Amino acid sequence: MAEDFRLALQELGLLPAEAQVYLALVRNGALSGTAVASVTGYPRSSVYLTLNSLLNKGLIEGGPGHGSRFSVVPPDKALPSLVVQEKEAIAQREKIAARLGRRLASLLEPTETTPDKLIQVIRSPRGVAERYERLQLEAKRSNEVFVKAPFFVTPGNPVQEKASRHGVRVRAIYERAVLDVAAVKPYLAKWVEQGEQVRIYGTSLRFSIGSVPSCT
Repeated sequence: MAEDFRLALQELGLLPAEAQVYLALVRNGALSGTAVASVTGYPRSSVYLTLNSLLNKGLIEGGPGHGSRFSVVPPDKALPSLVVQEKEAIAQREKIAARLGRRLASLLEPTETTPDKLIQVIRSPRGVAERYERLQLEAKRSNEVFVKAPFFVTPGNPVQEKASRHGVRVRAIYERAVLDVAAVKPYLAKWVEQGEQVRIYGTSLRFSIGSVPSCT
């Protein structure tokens, strides 16, 4: 039981010696510094330092003078005050951290940041298809694409339909030459019915792959 009390007091912020001295006063009543040293086995010089610390924390009280006796403040009042003190200390540290953070931030020299990956090179048709389908599924709001041959996605692009059901808006600019291509013609009306916004570009789109997506 005594060990449980000691550990609980340490969780409240007391040092091991402070917890031990405090419990000695709880069990034995008012004691002099010499008596506390005798009960706890600590050197008298260190006991007085510990008693002063407990006094400062408001856990004990004692009279002036070297031979004065020390006694605990009622624990049901004194121990909750430790939490109040800790909250006040945290609030003060938060103010210092905020003020110091602003001051130090003003000393930073601006630096240019660049995305980790500006361009992703995918060399195989299968890799293009898999990456584009994954981009469509990762989109949260919109999927904006340029459409021209060649086409690598699964016929009918069922992934687009799945994304549309989750509220992703699709907007596409089609090169006119692809409207009669087998990968587009049978499905375009269905895509429009699902909500895809379509624009037709009369001349050649200057992109080297079928789709250049912007998925957000």
